[in-house]
Amino acid sequence: MLLLLVVATSPSFGYSPQDAKVKAMVKKGVAHLNSIKLSERLGERCLVALALYKAGEPKSNPKIQETVKGVLADVPAISKLKKGQKGKFVHAMTYDVALALILLCELEPDAYPEEINQLIDYFVKNQKPAGGWGYPHEDLSDNSMTQYGALGLWLADQNGYVVPVETMEKVCNYIIRVQDPAGAWGYKGVDPGPNAKRVAQSNVRSPLVAASMAALYITADFLHLNGRKKTGSNSTDGVPSVLQEIKTPDPNARKTGPRTKKVNVQSIKNAKAGGLAWLKKNPSLEIQVWRYYLMYGIERFESFRELETGQSGKDAPWYNKGVDFLEKKQNKDGSWTAVSEDAARGTSFAILFLVRSTGKSIQKNAKKYDDGVLRGGRKMPTDLADAQIKDGKVVGKVEIVETDAFISLLESGGDDEQLSNMLNAGASYTLSEDERGRDIQIVILRRKIRDGSFSARMLAIKTIKIAKDFDSVPVLVYALTDPDWRVARESRDALRYISRKFSGYGMPERAKAADKDLAAEKWKAWYLSIQPDAEFLD
Repeated sequence: MLLLLVVATSPSFGYSPQDAKVKAMVKKGVAHLNSIKLSERLGERCLVALALYKAGEPKSNPKIQETVKGVLADVPAISKLKKGQKGKFVHAMTYDVALALILLCELEPDAYPEEINQLIDYFVKNQKPAGGWGYPHEDLSDNSMTQYGALGLWLADQNGYVVPVETMEKVCNYIIRVQDPAGAWGYKGVDPGPNAKRVAQSNVRSPLVAASMAALYITADFLHLNGRKKTGSNSTDGVPSVLQEIKTPDPNARKTGPRTKKVNVQSIKNAKAGGLAWLKKNPSLEIQVWRYYLMYGIERFESFRELETGQSGKDAPWYNKGVDFLEKKQNKDGSWTAVSEDAARGTSFAILFLVRSTGKSIQKNAKKYDDGVLRGGRKMPTDLADAQIKDGKVVGKVEIVETDAFISLLESGGDDEQLSNMLNAGASYTLSEDERGRDIQIVILRRKIRDGSFSARMLAIKTIKIAKDFDSVPVLVYALTDPDWRVARESRDALRYISRKFSGYGMPERAKAADKDLAAEKWKAWYLSIQPDAEFLD
């Protein structure tokens, strides 16, 4: 089996996705995927499209476009399924839904908010009693399906969508509980229940160990329980303080601490250690079933492991061995195949490994913390075209102001170009911890939602959303009827986030005036049921 990838000593040559040999292998694989007919199955089509996109194919690639069209057509049917139903889909449809969610979040997360929210709702609604996901007709959780659901929800969260913390904490606790006493995982978790000793798991296999490790690392990161560390040089010699890289030990705005207290951090550490120990004791060069699926699983959890340890990912032994292995196994037509893996699946998994797909996703989403976009009002460059970390130094032209300066800029009706730059850079702000100071800031934000420029309205709504200010619901309801659909959408998403009503009350993308008014009336009725004396804006 292939797990020698994880533990073997480094070869004499270290690879990266940019090496000529790796690029040549990927190029041949991409050519093969472009030459084959797409499967009828949604998940396999999404897998192929994901591999093509991650390998550098443009969004206009016909197979990517055809797949996205199919996803958008299928989402309404998925959203109408009741818990336990599969409808027209296959019995293993969790893979299909997860890969659809992953693909949309990777391609263009801002373009498909309605579909992404519906796919998130599917996972919330169909979570198994133990905490994972599996076949619709069973109550058991399937560890393989669970890792894909976890990755899809992580990506949605990273792109600003509301994913219930309870959903991911259940996944994390489930993975911890169903670990075999030897440190491995099986196919369908045998759950001993909370606070019970681990029990023997059935059908323990290397791919399932990698899958479960990926789910463990992903959910721990989502819950802010993994202790991310930054990579790269720490040198700031000669850099003005205003342009110095901010030394954030946790790049996901974790000054607020863990998202949950319902998952034991030491249990996470123990489970990770047990899994790594099992991999070390069970090294093999090759497996016959799900060989390339295994490799993609290894790439996933190793990428999150690097995020946690602060390693750069360069010259990684597991990657080096994987490249050599894939070079030997690539067919003359550019494909990779094995038992249970046809050319579409095997080739897609192999490409995702070679291009470091998960590593790319992490870098893309961590960029807002490590390469210039900040949360919480720290000073960093806003012009992301020019703002990059180079040799541990942040280089940029314009700085995003701190929270107090941001509020002052809003209140004064100041430079709208600067506000626009801040909005485009993804800046977000944490309000004052002082109660009086916070109240003053919120009043200013509410005023700007009513009469500010487009950028001011958007930033004000985003800030209130982060603050989870329940008393601002009336002004957010008012903003639902904003003539700019982007402001209305932002307000809709803020209401869903603050209320924890993740499905909300409808209101589609680019909603018409009648749809906006209807959604506003429904939100008003909900809020009045909680706050009978509430007053709304006209």
